[in-house]
Amino acid sequence: MKRENREFDILVIEDNPGDFVLVEDLLYDCINTPHVYSATTFESASVLIRGRSKPFDIVLLDLTLPDHQGEDLINDVVNVCDQVPVIVLTGYTDFDFGVRSLS
Repeated sequence: MKRENREFDILVIEDNPGDFVLVEDLLYDCINTPHVYSATTFESASVLIRGRSKPFDIVLLDLTLPDHQGEDLINDVVNVCDQVPVIVLTGYTDFDFGVRSLS
């Protein structure tokens, strides 16, 4: 796999430490200089996002957090992130939910 040379500021919103490590390892395998930030709740992610002078390049979002989940979580993260791409990470296999999440 070709490694990306550009620097990226990436926010991973994930409450499971093991899953975070897996995602972080993958990012370090694929990107030469990833700046990986972590939040374990929607509230802490909102503080990180709003407190930055420049937006993150991308947000990786777990679908189930202790303080927020599901479609409402996706909508709220997208609203807080403004134009930043958000990729939802989930183990759910509900195709209809996936389609609704994209709308």
